[in-house]
Amino acid sequence: MKATIIYHSRRGRTAGYAREMAMHLWTQGVSVKCCATADFKPEMLDECDLLLLGCWTSGWFVINQYPNHRWVTFAKQLPSQLPKHLLLFSTYKFRTGSMFRGMKKHLNLRDVGQIATLQSKTGFLSPEDKRLLDQYVAQIRQQQ
Repeated sequence: MKATIIYHSRRGRTAGYAREMAMHLWTQGVSVKCCATADFKPEMLDECDLLLLGCWTSGWFVINQYPNHRWVTFAKQLPSQLPKHLLLFSTYKFRTGSMFRGMKKHLNLRDVGQIATLQSKTGFLSPEDKRLLDQYVAQIRQQQ
């Protein structure tokens, strides 16, 4: 199984969260590519089974939250056909509010079969995050 993690980080919290996911997936036997949005190359999605896209939360507390404009620009450059399995993740100070709805709005989700979400205030994978990530990976492996 192959996963690609792409993130946009402002102060390093989202980058740390992405690296934690990469290390956890790697310990589960998943081949992982991880990079910032600025370093993304379309060929990184070749043979990708799971795409993880992350961004820090912009906006006011719980309402009017949205992905950063740099993440939106990146999302528009993604290939029209994304992998079947997608996981959106975000880091935040107070709440994610409408963040995931805002991220989905900028993605072509036509071919995506499953979408999961993870969020972190600290930038570290919690035991619950690991459990949810493991369950999602197990579902994908069963479908292959």
